[in-house]
Amino acid sequence: MPIKIISWNIQSKFPIDKMMRDLVSKNADMLIVLEPMRRHKRSESTITSLTEFKDIAVSYHNVGDENILVIYNKKSIASVNGITYTVVPGERDALHLEVKYRVHGGMSILTAHAPYHKNDGSASNYQNKLLQKAKSLDVDVVVGDLNTYGQTRGTKRTRDIDGDNGYEMVKLDPTSAGGSTLDKVFKKRKLNNVSATVIDTFTVDKVGGSSSRPQRKAAEHAAKQQQKYADHKPIVLLDT
Repeated sequence: MPIKIISWNIQSKFPIDKMMRDLVSKNADMLIVLEPMRRHKRSESTITSLTEFKDIAVSYHNVGDENILVIYNKKSIASVNGITYTVVPGERDALHLEVKYRVHGGMSILTAHAPYHKNDGSASNYQNKLLQKAKSLDVDVVVGDLNTYGQTRGTKRTRDIDGDNGYEMVKLDPTSAGGSTLDKVFKKRKLNNVSATVIDTFTVDKVGGSSSRPQRKAAEHAAKQQQKYADHKPIVLLDT
């Protein structure tokens, strides 16, 4: 059976329980959640005996730790081990996941959330440094919110300096509400068993307080209807 791994930057906007129910309904074997809510809530109806939940702190220097959630089905995934690494000093660390499948094989994944400082090149630099780290760790796939535009790896200058590091970018549909492919997937060259797609129509309810005032409640309802689509879309990795 193919293994389905979903990666998504939820930007702290969605309740974990609702998101997990919807994603698990898509028969996902593992979820990688970037920018979860700090106080994510879990219920017994969602976290079952067949589900393992890892909450891994990722250092964001001078800001404090952020977390990446890794949720997987123990029927198909035997184990997931994670180690964090500094990619660019001062920015978020990356998380290296060694995923072992229950039946056979596994996947080595490097995931990260790159910086974005008014399009000053920091995201492109981070992406290239991340690929260098991927090569040194010999990972199979790099996936995450890399905040780079377009479908090429960095600028021509950075590509000429750094080389391709043995990874190719997977062409994806736009992943952001603005129509850009900010979330990226890179895989080892000739790794033909792994593919990636974007879930284009996925929606969930955003979290947030509600007001008792009728006018404000109506405005909040209208805003929620307009914003029910996620700012970032989930990416599906399929290992066949």
